[in-house]
Amino acid sequence: MKTIIENFYKAFSKIDAEAMVQCYHEDIVFNDPAFGTLKGDKAKNM
Repeated sequence: MKTIIENFYKAFSKIDAEAMVQCYHEDIVFNDPAFGTLKGDKAKNM
């Protein structure tokens, strides 16, 4: 888990969206008032 978090923030600091997406679980759920609830690839593509 620590490695995933470190990899995510390294990618974030480099503005590397593709590397960030690789850190997400395939069943990710993202909830935001502006976008509603997004799941899976829809959340990854956000």
